[in-house]
Amino acid sequence: MAAFPSILVLPLLLVATVPLSHAVDLDGIQIAQVQIAGSLFCSASGNLEPGSNFTGAVGVNVGLICDGNQNIVAGATTNTSGGFLIIVNVPVSASIINITNCTVEVSLPLVNCTLTPIVGRLLADINLLEVITVPVLGGVAMFVIGLFRYVL
Repeated sequence: MAAFPSILVLPLLLVATVPLSHAVDLDGIQIAQVQIAGSLFCSASGNLEPGSNFTGAVGVNVGLICDGNQNIVAGATTNTSGGFLIIVNVPVSASIINITNCTVEVSLPLVNCTLTPIVGRLLADINLLEVITVPVLGGVAMFVIGLFRYVL
């Protein structure tokens, strides 16, 4: 029975060495959630072209990839207008992503859109729009996407 106290001490030491939060700090505000908004259009580039009347690409899976990794860490599906909102809860995800090095990705082809290429991907950088504080949630970093670019 002499080994019993040492069995209890080891888990306590392990817990004491694990950080309580993996939160990210942006502009001095601890971020609890990241939101990335954008739109995908049924055009050759995936962008709304000047002077065009392209419709939004509906029901398309959009993913967030980070740190050069090809794994999708969060995603969303475009709505009836082609708009999407990707939401990432940072305390859960901060240990696996660096949000400042993320890209929005759409795999091609798009089923309901014949104007996009049939192979490759569309990628868009994300740009910080603002950081707000929500009373119950904490800091929310709101991003918007830049223009999509085609990658084979």
